[in-house]
Amino acid sequence: MRSRSMMVALLGTTLAVACIACDAGSPGSCTMTQTLGADTTMICEEVPASLSGQLRATCNSSSTNYPPAGTATATYADGPCSRVGSVGGCTMTADGLSMTVWFYEVSSGNLLCSRPGSTYVAP
Repeated sequence: MRSRSMMVALLGTTLAVACIACDAGSPGSCTMTQTLGADTTMICEEVPASLSGQLRATCNSSSTNYPPAGTATATYADGPCSRVGSVGGCTMTADGLSMTVWFYEVSSGNLLCSRPGSTYVAP
């Protein structure tokens, strides 16, 4: 559960700073993988063009080591999240800002989609 808490904290931070300086451009995505011991969690956060600059800044500062047990990596990309291996996504809206978090075979998508204002999205 610790790894999911860290992922949820990153998502909350992204939504909180999302519209400080909204810009135009390409949609953006941030693929986050966290490994603690034998447990791996992978998600990808996808935002519209107006939020891509903020996601890029947040994503690029999110890779961390948890010695000796594990690591967390985050990789930003212009464009949507990959649907390869996805078990579905969850579109969330907070303060008028929407984003979709995609879950992969190594994680559980029901965790965030059970929150009010969240909608499950098929891959």
